[in-house]
Amino acid sequence: MGTRACRSKGCRTCRQRRVKCDEAQPECGQCLRLGRQCPGPFKGILFINVQPNAQGESAQPNQSRSPRETRSKSAFEPVQRLTRSRTSTAKSNSSEKSPRSGKRSPQRPFTSSGSHATDAETLAHSMDEITQMELPSWYQPSKAEIFQQHYTAYFIGNWFNPSSFLNKLNLWVFHIPAISCSSPSRAVQYSIRATTMAFYGVKTGNLALQTEASHWYGRGMAEQRTELEHLSTHSDNQQLSFTGLLAPVMFSMFESVMVTSAAGSAQHLHAASRMLEILGPEACQDGVANSLFRSIRVAMIYVLLSWDTAPALASEAWCTIPYIHRPKTIVDVLDDILLQIPACYILRTRWRDLKAAFHPDADTVEAEVTTMAQELKSKLDCFWGYHGDHLLGLKAFDLSDMDNMFDDVPRSRSHAAEFSLPVEFPDVFSAEIIARYNAGCLLICGLLRCMDSAGYNNGAEMNAHGESILSAVDYHEQLGPSHSGCISMIFPLRSLIVQAKSEDQRKAAQRAIVTWGERRGVVKLCNLQSSRDTEDKRSMPFEIESPSPGFASPP
Repeated sequence: MGTRACRSKGCRTCRQRRVKCDEAQPECGQCLRLGRQCPGPFKGILFINVQPNAQGESAQPNQSRSPRETRSKSAFEPVQRLTRSRTSTAKSNSSEKSPRSGKRSPQRPFTSSGSHATDAETLAHSMDEITQMELPSWYQPSKAEIFQQHYTAYFIGNWFNPSSFLNKLNLWVFHIPAISCSSPSRAVQYSIRATTMAFYGVKTGNLALQTEASHWYGRGMAEQRTELEHLSTHSDNQQLSFTGLLAPVMFSMFESVMVTSAAGSAQHLHAASRMLEILGPEACQDGVANSLFRSIRVAMIYVLLSWDTAPALASEAWCTIPYIHRPKTIVDVLDDILLQIPACYILRTRWRDLKAAFHPDADTVEAEVTTMAQELKSKLDCFWGYHGDHLLGLKAFDLSDMDNMFDDVPRSRSHAAEFSLPVEFPDVFSAEIIARYNAGCLLICGLLRCMDSAGYNNGAEMNAHGESILSAVDYHEQLGPSHSGCISMIFPLRSLIVQAKSEDQRKAAQRAIVTWGERRGVVKLCNLQSSRDTEDKRSMPFEIESPSPGFASPP
């Protein structure tokens, strides 16, 4: 049986002289023979550094290894590759030279006391490397459970901007971590996991994460279908909870990121609206339910003309009861007006069908559409007359007397024809509200121009509204993606693409919406909105002078 090589425990003197020590106690034979002071042999545990030396490996490339060493090296190859990539990055970024050799001094890849620990960019890069690292086997475990909190925090911090009006209404997003852990609904849990993972995968360009997010999306849809069927068959024992609203809302956001179908986001929002109708306005007066209700109303504006029936959330009960404990904001007042536009669109579709069939009631319906559109235009004029100076930063906001906003008292800006392009926007919140107001004006002006047989000359006003939307988008782009919500300007730009009076404005809006999506992780949705076909005239809300993309047809 062969002997096993080990490290000598001889005395320090013999080891320095590189001679054999007999390890005798208290003094070895070599030291006694030469009359040297012997410190005695080494006692205790001996720690040996077995880290492979890069120079040694390069000096002996053909050195044979045992099977055990080969298996150990292959098993830890991903970790060593990750360490080498970090070390090479640190060396490439360093300009310091070693005083002895003139070469760059080696740096530790990551230490708690080094400067890399405080470098957020390096930490983010390291996190991406860890999430993309794979084990040396065919089976790769899911990263959903391990990095779920990381995906959720990234989603909350990047989807909603603190300065945006979306963040002021979507206070429920800060309850996502707690709801994800406490909700018994698997549909809610899977919807949160799918949406946050998909958003992180798109922003980082990780196709594996996007694929896994689609898997969780499919499982979440199946669970939601099962839960709704269970509620329909056991209505006496269980009721729909407000946390169940979170599933279709998150699914709608998933579709905004991944766009698995053209009308997917709108269909999920329609489902959320239907679930709100089942809960009733009394259940949405306070708490997270009120926040979700306001969020769904805002999101419905972005699929404004995809409704085949008038939305129930535009009724008088839904415009008053949920605001008993929490009064309306300027966003809610504007949404009350915008949510009435689908009724004009539906009535106009009926008029077009009657006119094509030469029905005698076509003239009557045409008069109804014109009257309804003029009333909405008057409400938008009053809104701008009441809040125009506030949004432009000329006056402070005063929401105490909004009940009298639509009276006959003249205001400083009493008519939207006086609307002029803002010189500058005071903040992100005002820029987004002004853009949404201009989008509503464009849609109503286009309807009046189409319905008025005598000719409705409002080209100058429509150009002013279009330039205001483009200016608001430019203001957001100058501040950067971190200062705006991911979807806050999609509805105004989409409205401008449909109703632009000038072809130059339409092309500018198409370029702006694509750039907006590329910088904010919703490029698929923005590409769809900018390049949608116009062959089906029923998908167009209003006729325009030159061909341009239209809204989605009702699902």
